[in-house]
Amino acid sequence: MALTICPECEKQISDKSDKCIHCGFPLIENISISSSEDQTAQTESAQKKRVNFSFKTLLIPIIALIVIGAVSVYFALFYIGGDNGKLALSNTQKIKDMLKDPNSLILYEDVLTIFYLTDDVDETGFYTYIDYGAANSYGGIVRETAMFKDYTYVGTISDEEDLKSKAISDLTKEEIETRLSLMKTHLPLLAWQIGSEDVSSYDWIDKNKIIRNLK
Repeated sequence: MALTICPECEKQISDKSDKCIHCGFPLIENISISSSEDQTAQTESAQKKRVNFSFKTLLIPIIALIVIGAVSVYFALFYIGGDNGKLALSNTQKIKDMLKDPNSLILYEDVLTIFYLTDDVDETGFYTYIDYGAANSYGGIVRETAMFKDYTYVGTISDEEDLKSKAISDLTKEEIETRLSLMKTHLPLLAWQIGSEDVSSYDWIDKNKIIRNLK
């Protein structure tokens, strides 16, 4: 601490003192410096508070935008809602699991689901039609249309055509039953194509979303 001389009593005092400790003479220069330093400190403190407040004010909407953006991306790319969507995804997964090379699966069209309502209780239900391609044993891609009754795989349209190409007399009992089952499963698709009233409702499920959700 440096010493200075009081201009009034000429005794030594600290150069930091606001007044003389001997005679009480006010040292205006030190008071002004002290006051200025206090104001500077207050100003800096206020500025820091404003900066912190501004940062917090901006941070909240930024986080909100990030969350909204992430949710929007999820719904746009991955979300498959409703019973029809779940049905289409589950049945496509079954197709993939049956393939020799699951990674070769291609969906050519969106997956079609149909609710078929007829007087025949056994035939009433949800049907799924999956237009897909996959590698065969030789590496070539074979295109098929798989058919499902609810969550049960019935076969492909190619299977039905193969059995229809044979004479009934050449078919085994099991092949006849399979052919009949395939024809019944194909019927709602034909009914939908001609606009039959037996088709209560139908839905197309985005093929890209299904591919992204497959395991």
